[in-house]
Amino acid sequence: MINKTAYDFLEALAEEYIPEGKHKLLHIDSRKAWLLMMRNLLRGGFVQKKFTTLKKCAINWEALLAQKYSTQN
Repeated sequence: MINKTAYDFLEALAEEYIPEGKHKLLHIDSRKAWLLMMRNLLRGGFVQKKFTTLKKCAINWEALLAQKYSTQN
């Protein structure tokens, strides 16, 4: 279970590091896709709820989304 504070923190990281709008190569809304992916990873226990871990995921958002969506296509 993830509390509201964790969701607020994820949204703050997304606003700081991830641009708004659709990604030109992936054709997805980058910010929404990253938030959804991170929430699912946190709920599943695949990512630790540590500041440094979440910040690294936000900084490397494009690589994470590219990896996720490249395996789906």
